Amino acid sequence: MKITKCRVAAAIGICVAVAGLFGCGEQNTSKVSVAPPVAKIASATSETKSAKAATHDGAKSADGKSIAWATSFEAARAQAKAQNKVLMIDFYTDWCGACKMLDEKIFPNADVVEASRKFVNVKVNAEQRTDIANQYGVTAFPTLIWIRADGVPVLRQDGASEEASHFVTQMHSAHSRYAALEK
Repeated sequence: MKITKCRVAAAIGICVAVAGLFGCGEQNTSKVSVAPPVAKIASATSETKSAKAATHDGAKSADGKSIAWATSFEAARAQAKAQNKVLMIDFYTDWCGACKMLDEKIFPNADVVEASRKFVNVKVNAEQRTDIANQYGVTAFPTLIWIRADGVPVLRQDGASEEASHFVTQMHSAHSRYAALEK
């Protein structure tokens, strides 16, 4: 095999890229560094997840222009009981494209935000809270379940609608079913 300047340059480029990916060539200013390159990637991933969690799991709406999300499932359930409201649970995962579409397109919609005020809303990462996901038989994402404060399901939606109006219809249906059960 004939080695050309292009092949050598490509090989060097790949080595440099791989070295950059794994942090080789970085000056280590700490006294002891025991974190392998994979830990650096995991650390960056967990920092990204922490940033997402700040908006995904615990974001409360003070402006009234977005859905008010409870900070945890337990807090949401207690709030639903205290306020005699239905609990809307959004089971999601970080890798789910349809879940991201809900966050970007459906949940910010003004009609959805308005309808969400009838509920206590909480997002549950199904990979982190497998106990809750298993309790409600969640196997697809997103799954939205409206439950009473005592945990009894009122309505379930597996998957996501791409139209806010369809989602609002589901929300109204959940609220109507809850009202009928409470009579």
